[in-house]
Amino acid sequence: VDSWAKQEGLTVANPSGIKEISAGLLQGQTKKLFSEFPISGKLPEGLVFSDAASCDIYIGIHRLTDRKQEPLYLIPAALIAGIGCRKGARREQLDALFEEVLEQNNVWQQAVQKICSIDLKKEEPGLLDFCAEHFWKLKTYDAETLRNLKGVFTASAFVKQVTGVDNVCERSAKKGSGNGEIRIPKTAQNGVTIAVAMKTVEISFKSR
Repeated sequence: VDSWAKQEGLTVANPSGIKEISAGLLQGQTKKLFSEFPISGKLPEGLVFSDAASCDIYIGIHRLTDRKQEPLYLIPAALIAGIGCRKGARREQLDALFEEVLEQNNVWQQAVQKICSIDLKKEEPGLLDFCAEHFWKLKTYDAETLRNLKGVFTASAFVKQVTGVDNVCERSAKKGSGNGEIRIPKTAQNGVTIAVAMKTVEISFKSR
């Protein structure tokens, strides 16, 4: 299980569950798999698809909250977080809102691949510290690039006056995800805004 997860770029959230899954498959047991993402290729012997409520292996970005026994979580780095912040925003402010957003949406932190923002913030100390703390890459875009994105965004006249674009967090998340879907819209607190978009993820049981 762990070898295949590594091959597919999946993070094992609870490695203690690997032994039970692997041992069960070796003993001829059937293990149930649920995935939030499409999977190509033939399932290995012993694995069958199931729903999230009864699965033994869960591939996705969400943490289940209604299970007595947790499945083995395999998490793809599918999420791009867009962040906007006022000048001088501290790392602690970004941390507080980010943790709140993930917790409210039952999203694994390991599902976040990178942080995106406007190029005005590429040297913002608090934002750089926040990214460094979590080992995330910071990708920034100029106002024109963000402004030209197609879609419906939560506009702010104040943000547009300061940055030249009506929304930083949603637009930068969408741009960084390759025009992916906004999964968590703009959330604001203490001069920080966060939005999350999801990029396309390909998961396969075929040999690579």
